[in-house]
Amino acid sequence: MPPVTVISTWDFNESFGTFNMGCQVDVRELYIDEPTSGAMADRPLINSVFSQQDNLDVYHDYIWQLVEGSLEENTFAARVAEIAAVIRSSVENDPTGFYGSAAFEQNLNSTSERFFAPLDKRIYVSLHNDAVDRFRSLMD
Repeated sequence: MPPVTVISTWDFNESFGTFNMGCQVDVRELYIDEPTSGAMADRPLINSVFSQQDNLDVYHDYIWQLVEGSLEENTFAARVAEIAAVIRSSVENDPTGFYGSAAFEQNLNSTSERFFAPLDKRIYVSLHNDAVDRFRSLMD
């Protein structure tokens, strides 16, 4: 029986570009099928996982679920507004806060706009190209 590798997911808060591990580019600009700042061969785990088409297909399905679900721009904005409403008074009344309430309010919109602009284009183009390639391979 071949060895089984289980990937333990952790630190999802670091999944959206805040943990860049020395990446010299904006991590939102990485291709979804090559989420490394160097050669995939230099990252054996992700290289091994992505070398199997079934894994890549499942990964793409998860990306689609995120793009069309919780990361869809209006859905995401509504969730940000919902959370902001819950914590706003705590931010305003925190005597030890690093940033004031004005910075909090400004960041509510500016961060999501900066997040989605490059991300949407890259993901949609990558997933669209993958879907076209899969369709073509079925037609051959």
